Amino acid sequence: MKPCDSCAQRHKHIYQMGCLACEARMLARMIKPQRLAAYHRAAERGQDVEALKARVLAEWKLDQKGKAA
Repeated sequence: MKPCDSCAQRHKHIYQMGCLACEARMLARMIKPQRLAAYHRAAERGQDVEALKARVLAEWKLDQKGKAA
């Protein structure tokens, strides 16, 4: 998947609708109850929740790595 323009500027907290990486980054920065509700909505829409969780975890790890630097 090719990152969008917003993905190149991840530190600015700008998200592009329809970009899977932006969606995962936004969810990674949400509080847990909101994130769990988003997983529930994704399951209701028939999306692959485990893949979404993996993308969110990857984005969260990138954020943590950036905070440590």
